[in-house]
Amino acid sequence: MNNFFASVELLDRPDLLGKLVAVCGNPKERHGIILAKSPEAKALGVKTGETIQQAEAKCNGNLYLLAAHYDKYLKYSNLAKQIYLSYTDQVESFGLDECWLDITHSEKLFGSPEQIAREIIMRIKQELGLTISVGYSYNKIFAKLASDLADNASLLTISPLHYREQVWPLDIANLLGVGRHTRKLLAKYEINTIGDYAKADAKFLESLLGINGLKLWYFANGRDMSQVHSYAQAIPIKSIGNGMTCVRDIVHLTELEAVLLNLAEQVQARLAKHDYLARVLQLNVRYQDFNHKQIQVPLAYPAASARYFVDNILPLVYKCDLLFAPIRALSLRASNLTTRQAQQIDWSDDYVRFERNRRLDLTLQEIRSTYGQSAANYAVQVKYNDLFPKMKENSVTSSFTYVD
Repeated sequence: MNNFFASVELLDRPDLLGKLVAVCGNPKERHGIILAKSPEAKALGVKTGETIQQAEAKCNGNLYLLAAHYDKYLKYSNLAKQIYLSYTDQVESFGLDECWLDITHSEKLFGSPEQIAREIIMRIKQELGLTISVGYSYNKIFAKLASDLADNASLLTISPLHYREQVWPLDIANLLGVGRHTRKLLAKYEINTIGDYAKADAKFLESLLGINGLKLWYFANGRDMSQVHSYAQAIPIKSIGNGMTCVRDIVHLTELEAVLLNLAEQVQARLAKHDYLARVLQLNVRYQDFNHKQIQVPLAYPAASARYFVDNILPLVYKCDLLFAPIRALSLRASNLTTRQAQQIDWSDDYVRFERNRRLDLTLQEIRSTYGQSAANYAVQVKYNDLFPKMKENSVTSSFTYVD
């Protein structure tokens, strides 16, 4: 959906149509970041993620700031999905404002892909008052790319016969999964377009970017074989966790923090894979004598952030004196799960700190995906890396993961 947050807000403010508009956290206090902008503001260089002050400077003080209303965005996102589901049950969300639809078996009922796409564009406009861009292709990656490139309220097709002419000349940053840092790294090897990447040696790309490098090579060559997940068959997961039996016993709080960070990062990755956030954390510790202790902490904000998890669980560890004896093993479980779409936005100081932790985690992930797992770690993890089974050879230890 085009300019989703801003477009939804403008439904209630038709007087601002055609003007410089941006959506942010707290317009009255004039601090925070830009969450969305109107096409007019975008044309003047206003960017999502920049500060309100930066955006206002680009608009010479003529920028209208509107508060974000996440409940409204969720409402319109769900209404759009109901329209999509009237054509196929193969509907997979990609954030609040994007979905993949598999219409392979819909043509006999609703006509050609072009007819279906144009009918959906018309219905979204008539029934919701919003505009969408539709990308049509033979795989998910190129369908999203076509949607990104399409004009507002229009359809763009990427053909399996002509994708090289359509896709390969594009900047590599257009390929799903290529971020700013990855693009910068690839430029050092004169890989600047999707075609450059597609023609590069797959083994070299894998050595440079890890398994993600090989996956992107398949994407660039039009060989994405992933399926659109069925909307109706999604099975809710109750909890996600990881556990570890340490190489040696934990006797200090800083050692416990190192292990908790390791576990929390694994839980964070698994939550992200399933697109979930956790509302509750549960820590279970096992001592030398095999006795157990368990603590549970509710989270102020649904999260999938390792640093935020540890910052919430450590004070309770200290308060409950879990280190009264050496710890042999522990597990961290995230439960009371919710989807990212149901997350509520808050603009208090606590939320700002939470958001900083989340961004830090994302930055660490990006560095590691580009340069390897050992490229960036917290100092406490490096100091006590002898605690981790995978960091020490020939040790009779174990680590485990679970989803239920």
